[in-house]
Amino acid sequence: IKRLLDCAHVEGRTKGRLFQRNLNPPLPFEFQDDFLSVFEHIQATTDLIPQELNIREEAGILRSLRRALTDHARNMQVAPHLLDAFNRWHKERKGDKVDHVMVDGYSTLGNLKPLFLEFSLAL
Repeated sequence: IKRLLDCAHVEGRTKGRLFQRNLNPPLPFEFQDDFLSVFEHIQATTDLIPQELNIREEAGILRSLRRALTDHARNMQVAPHLLDAFNRWHKERKGDKVDHVMVDGYSTLGNLKPLFLEFSLAL
């Protein structure tokens, strides 16, 4: 945090939010450049991250968060039907065209809240 504050001071910002965002509430994709620029700096100045790795492709926030959550859920042995329902919700919210089994096609996100709570509790 101190390094971030030092960077903000160099930019002339001495008060207010550390990360300025346009949306209210801010969404994860708005933090992507902050997140990735740190890794790109590390890649450019050290040998910790291979130069041939495309950081923006491999470590995008939304993709990384979903992968991490899915991996954690699998490690915690969350029931596959809960994991499938949770990932279906993400795809539907993103607007991707998804082939559903019949039960998914007739389910609505609002009515699936108990299922999402069950998913969260399993973690």
